[in-house]
Amino acid sequence: MGDCLEATGEGAKTSSFRQVDCSAPQAAYRVAIVADSLEGCASSYGSFDLPYSRSSNHMYCLMLNAVAGDCFRQQIDFPTGRATKVHCDDSATYRITAVSEGVANRAVCGDEARANSANALDRPRALVYPQPPTTLCVDPL
Repeated sequence: MGDCLEATGEGAKTSSFRQVDCSAPQAAYRVAIVADSLEGCASSYGSFDLPYSRSSNHMYCLMLNAVAGDCFRQQIDFPTGRATKVHCDDSATYRITAVSEGVANRAVCGDEARANSANALDRPRALVYPQPPTTLCVDPL
């Protein structure tokens, strides 16, 4: 766990990854949990059909590898479709406004994010990852 990945597939629902250093600009994902099945991944984790390591029979639950100020371009199905780190310009879909490590509670992102539970990016959102406990505050651009 803790490995970082870049999505390398061409599709919006990619299942092809390459392991990269977590400080690399293309490191959009971090392995949060290694589960025995897709059901072991909570809905906020990336839930892709295949693990990035074909030598394993496990599912890798992915969270965004982000710090406050990072921007991402999202392709379908926020938050589980393909996300790519990009410059904070017209190519970005959303910006991470805050990261709370050790906390898995959407309330840390404010009332508006707390009230928005649908998987759309028309208003601020909170991405809550139970393990490791982390909350990302997301504002659409």
